[in-house]
Amino acid sequence: INENGKDTDIILICTDRRNKSDEMLIKLFGIGIYNAIVGQDRSINEVCKLGNELSISSWPTYDEEKTVLNELEIGVQVNGKLRATIKASKDSEKDVLESLALNEENVKKHIEGKEIVKVIVVPNRIVNIVVK
Repeated sequence: INENGKDTDIILICTDRRNKSDEMLIKLFGIGIYNAIVGQDRSINEVCKLGNELSISSWPTYDEEKTVLNELEIGVQVNGKLRATIKASKDSEKDVLESLALNEENVKKHIEGKEIVKVIVVPNRIVNIVVK
């Protein structure tokens, strides 16, 4: 607050930054960032009040169960080439993944009329179908 009882503009404070402490320079830098985001010139007191309010706020919490994937996308290859992706629940059985893979339209097209030599299932990763 200046001698007239009004807030000092940030621009005026920044012109005299050589005489300010490191703490004040950090505050001024924060105010500059704030002004760039908000697009308005704020007084130092107004922004400091806002900064204090934000620093008192608690860090948000989260529910760890909601961060775990329950459904996965698994690639399906025919002779080493990706032909489809299937969605399956995490830790699905190998036979379930194999049947989902074999029922995909694009996979059916690429194995039609061919002999299935081997079906390799890596749970939660990939299904690879080898045909002749």
